[in-house]
Order: sequence, then structure tokens, then C-alpha cells
Amino acid sequence: MPFDARGKIADRNGGTGCHSLPGSVRHDRYRDCHLEVQTSVERGYEAMAEGQSQDARTARASRANPSLTARARAFVRGLGAASMTMLFWLGAVAIAWLFLPVLHLVERDPIARRRRIQRTVSASWRWFLARLDGLGVLSVKYAAPEPLLSPSVVVANHPTLLDVVAIIAQAPHVCCVVKPSLVANPVVGPFLRSLGHVSSGDGSLGGGLMAIEGLTARLREGFSVLIFPEGTRSPVGGLHPFRRGAFEIARQAGVPVVPLLLTCEPPVLSKDKPVWRFPAIKPTITVKSAGIRDVSAPERDCKALEAEFREWLSHGVVAV
Repeated sequence: MPFDARGKIADRNGGTGCHSLPGSVRHDRYRDCHLEVQTSVERGYEAMAEGQSQDARTARASRANPSLTARARAFVRGLGAASMTMLFWLGAVAIAWLFLPVLHLVERDPIARRRRIQRTVSASWRWFLARLDGLGVLSVKYAAPEPLLSPSVVVANHPTLLDVVAIIAQAPHVCCVVKPSLVANPVVGPFLRSLGHVSSGDGSLGGGLMAIEGLTARLREGFSVLIFPEGTRSPVGGLHPFRRGAFEIARQAGVPVVPLLLTCEPPVLSKDKPVWRFPAIKPTITVKSAGIRDVSAPERDCKALEAEFREWLSHGVVAV
């Protein structure tokens, strides 16, 4: 309401408002003003409640139906992953068919040649992971990694398609167990064999013994070996049954075991997800070491060590 020169409330007829009116009329005017203010406050609270309710409905709708921006981010991330995967295999073919023939002419010693190839691949995979991180596809973090200063048997779970890449990017002189179909592949087989990777065999007893012999030979040559006891990629939030052999190989060769826990949050590149299906949130692969374990002491039972390792993995996987 407007004020007159004396600071009194002026009514709409030009008077001095409530102070110039009789008592009963002034009381009615004050009551009307009070009711008007109370009504305005109640309407304000109702508007605030309606706004909060609308915000809650909008948030629930966003969670139920991801926004176009979130879907676009997921699509671009998946497209980047598919493109980088193609680049990855093209790089492997280029190394196998262009770099290896030249290296055979320069380096005659097979062990020294293998080490040089491994260092080259490790550096290229570090570059590959840095590009994935830069493009916003995914990132890899190493939580207290244990340097492999001597030949070791590295055992780990296998949640994603990039686990081998993440490990070898930091530990170049590691040989892996790979599918026999890949080792025999005419395109990528030469690349895998040049790195010293060993075929897992055809599932028979003889094939398993040949794989163990191959891994033991790599340890004798001074390389570490990487074994996934599950034999395939881990299910999301769990573990497959273990196959025997990793701890026995370490004991027979007289080398330590380095257990690794790999996690991916949010889950991606698992066995049941195509390579191009990515979440809106940038995934992170974390590699964590449990330290070097000496298994050479005869009182340390390999089955007990395997059970201990599985329990450690289970707690880490479930915690994520």
C-alpha cells in the first residue's frame, strides 16, 4: 500500500488509512490485511511444494528414461571403443607383418628379440590406453602395482576384454595363455607367438600338459607368465570356478605368485556385452596387487593358497 508524507498508510480514496478511521472499521481493516498476508504465504508454500514435487517427478523420469545427452554420450563412447578396437588389431597386424621381419634381421638372439617386441607392444598399449582415456571411453588406474623385477606367475580375475592390455602396459615382459584358435590364426598368430604367448591347449590332458610345459619354459627364459584361473572372462560381480595349475606351476618353477584384482565400474566389455555398448558414465578399470607371495615353502599347500586367493578376489569383486 502507498504511504503519505507522514509515514501513515494511505487508503485508495486519498485518506490516511487505518489511523483516521473509527475503531471498529480500523479493526476490520487490520483483520483483512492479516488474512491477505496469510493467504499469500499459504499460496507461496503451496507453490514451493508443487515445484519440489515437479522436480521429483522430473528426476524420476530422467532415471527411468535417460536424457538424449546421456544416450548420446554412451553412443559416442561406444563408437570410440569400437574404433579403437579396430585400430588395436590393425596395429597388431602391422607389428606382425612389418616390424617383425625387420627385427629378425636386426636381432638374431630369440630371447632378446622377444624382449624388444614386448617393450614395443607395451609402449604401444600404454599409448592406446591413454587415447581411450583422452577420448572419454574409459580409464585405467593402478592401485599400488607390484613391479615384476623377477620371473613370476601373475594370477588375476578377468572382468573385461582389456585386462591383458592393462597389465602388459605396465609389465611388458609377461607371456599369457591364449586360445589355440588365436595362436593358429594366420593374421594375428605370428604376433602372439612373437610375444611368447602360449596356447591353452585343446582341453585334453595332453594339451594341458603342453601348456604347462610352455609356461614353465617361459619362466626359465626369464619371463613372467599371466594366468586367469577362471579360463574365461569373469561374470559381472562374481567369479567362475578356478582351474588348477597356476600355483603348482609357480612351485615347480620356484618363482613367486603375484595375485591381481581387476575391477571395472560401471561394468563394461564383459563377456555378455558387445564392445560398442557403453554406459553414459565413463568406466574405470582398476588394477590392484595383493603383493608377492612365496609358494616355494613345502608347508604351504597350493590348494590352500588358491582358496585364499579366491577369497581375496571375492571380497574385492563384491565390494565394488
